[in-house]
Amino acid sequence: MEHAEPYKLIRWRVGQNIKAQLDRNGLTQSGLARMISKDRGNINRLLSGDANPSLDLLVKIADGLGVPLTDLFFGLDGVAPHDLKIDYDNEESQL
Repeated sequence: MEHAEPYKLIRWRVGQNIKAQLDRNGLTQSGLARMISKDRGNINRLLSGDANPSLDLLVKIADGLGVPLTDLFFGLDGVAPHDLKIDYDNEESQL
């Protein structure tokens, strides 16, 4: 996948961070969906970076997972959004 606009990269990174938290907590997409009263399809789009979540939804997710909101943005600090580059194949931020 080619590098995209910063907002797409940020959505993708947030989705990957949520996915990692689900793995750490032994939760499924369906479990998260039930926890925050959303459809599993919505969760799938969120995790893939295709959805644009509201701040309210991100707060609800962080609260449900029992993590600070900032954990959902891990890997995005210390750089202006226009300077973000993410290697999708290696799933690593290039900052």
